[in-house]
Amino acid sequence: MPTTAHLQPRSLIGVKTVKDRKVHITHTDFNLYSSTPAVCVNRRHGNASLKISSRNTGPRLASSRLQLHSRRSRSRNTTSDMSTDTSTTEECKISFKKSSGDLLSGILVDVGSCEAAILCHGYADTKNGFHLPALAQALAAKGCSTFRFDFTGNGESEGRFRYGNYAAEAEDVWCAKELLHSRGKTVKAILGHSKGGDTVITYAGTYDDIPKVVNVSGRFHLERGITPRFGKDIFDRLKKEKTIQVKDATVTTGPDGWTLTQEDMHERVSHDMCKLSNAIKKSSVLTIHGGADKTIPFADAHEFAKHIQNHQLTVIDGASHNYDKPEHAQQMIQLAVDFMTAA
Repeated sequence: MPTTAHLQPRSLIGVKTVKDRKVHITHTDFNLYSSTPAVCVNRRHGNASLKISSRNTGPRLASSRLQLHSRRSRSRNTTSDMSTDTSTTEECKISFKKSSGDLLSGILVDVGSCEAAILCHGYADTKNGFHLPALAQALAAKGCSTFRFDFTGNGESEGRFRYGNYAAEAEDVWCAKELLHSRGKTVKAILGHSKGGDTVITYAGTYDDIPKVVNVSGRFHLERGITPRFGKDIFDRLKKEKTIQVKDATVTTGPDGWTLTQEDMHERVSHDMCKLSNAIKKSSVLTIHGGADKTIPFADAHEFAKHIQNHQLTVIDGASHNYDKPEHAQQMIQLAVDFMTAA
């Protein structure tokens, strides 16, 4: 049965990190489905070790070039309810190819666990945006490795930035999951913020193979929120011109901006979150939403609760779309981490 809670903020999680130091750097070429070894960095010594994968489900990845840039840091959480000491946490910067040939950029925080979580950014954001690094730190403190990456056309990843693009981004998540599988890890949870929330719901409604899904401030009604961004005449302009160049400071593009197409807009407005939500049968879903969200109203969160079979909803009173106040960010992180790491 769906459950709903309204919570007041608690005190901020205390996290202390000392200066990082560089360790081993290596790379290799491999194919995820040929049982060819993938080189990864040994957690304690920075040496190369071998992991084998022969998985072959879902959309096929191209032969991938894996690039690792590792750093080891010491971190200790000072809050009693998140007191697990991660004496060494490794960060690997990893690039991996999807079937289109685009190279995607990600960061693996490896605490040596067999289980891992994937963290997904929102619209025109990056793997180091929102509170994703803090979420990775908090999950590491609970003994869970994480992987966060830039979607196609975002941040350091290759490819064209596209509006909408939910199904393709769900495939990016699938590729990230297979990368983790190739490193001997089982993905137990995925989390996405804003547009990333819609992406993880799309993933769950398509594949339904990851036990825990966290939707942070996702939009249910995708036909809304368009004209405030592009103007009231956007649909008429696209009907007439087919493509429009958009100069958006939040998107890393050239001087001409990025191209909004009529096709991409149609994909956005026709992407059926109701159908996808109803299709989720195996995954457990937690939706977290800010009670003072001015970007996506928290009424959208209640729509997810109506349509997802195994669903919990928590509205954080007074929180904005990006959980800008530290106490609201802490509340969101605590809720997400507790849900993702629960047995």
